[in-house]
Amino acid sequence: MTMFPHPAIRPLAGASITRRSQLRRPVLITGGCGFIGARLAESYLAEGEEVLLLDNLSRPGAAAARDGLIARHGTRVQLLSGDLRDEEAVRRAVRESRAVIHLGAQTAVAASLDRPLADFDITRGARSTCWKRPGSKAAGSR
Repeated sequence: MTMFPHPAIRPLAGASITRRSQLRRPVLITGGCGFIGARLAESYLAEGEEVLLLDNLSRPGAAAARDGLIARHGTRVQLLSGDLRDEEAVRRAVRESRAVIHLGAQTAVAASLDRPLADFDITRGARSTCWKRPGSKAAGSR
């Protein structure tokens, strides 16, 4: 898991979002730099919300979507560059957000036919982590 080193993005380390009031936490969008995710992020940002995008930037066009969101909305966009199969990255993003919109997936049908286990692994990884409420026993807390 690496943070995207863009000067307009506030780092998540140190001054943690978890110290903010629940209303000031961002909306997490997994796959937030994908075709649908970026448009949904744009909608939230246009309404004055902050967004946290969890994306591995593997889709063609994802970097351009990221750059466009940052150019238009600056520091209200945060990117956690990571994979849905990275359980710690997903837990951290969920923990620091007030809402989760899960759109991340392997997007190419041909790739899912060529590598069905990898496709399944991406879906399973997100499902097993995103839907566990932070602080619950299922999420690993007491």
